[in-house]
Order: sequence, then C-alpha cells, then structure tokens
Amino acid sequence: MTEDVFTPVVGLYKDISVTMCMAYPPEEFARTLERIADGTIDAAALVTGQVGLGGVSAALDTLRQPDDHVKVLVRPGLPGTGLHPAH
Repeated sequence: MTEDVFTPVVGLYKDISVTMCMAYPPEEFARTLERIADGTIDAAALVTGQVGLGGVSAALDTLRQPDDHVKVLVRPGLPGTGLHPAH
C-alpha cells in the first residue's frame, strides 16, 4: 500500500469537497450482513489465513503487509503460533 497524498489547494481552486471517515453508519453493517446471508457476498473468499490464539501476534504483523493477506480468522482451537492457510 502506498501513502495517499493530495494537495488541498487543488480542491480549493476547483471548488470541490472531499469527505473522509473512519467509521461506517450502523445501517452499512446491516446491509453487509444481509448480503452475506443471502449469498451476494462470499465472506469465506475474503479469509486468506487462520491462526490459533497463539498466532494472533504473528497475524497482526502479517496484516501490516497488505499484499500478503486480506483477512485472518482467529480460531481458538488451532495449535501453534503460525499462520495456517484458509480452507
């Protein structure tokens, strides 16, 4: 992932507005869950790895490299501290 850079003065000259947020409204979560439930979204396809509780630290380190994994599922019953492939 690369750093996002923009020059605010360009937006001022073009009279545009940019809206950013770090959270989603609750209705977005409801719509997403509905799409998962009806099969529109295949949530299993997003899981690229899985770890046991002992591997959470390694998983977080791995997720800092955005090209390696999308989502890592924590499965408490998995042994060890390493990352396992998703099934």
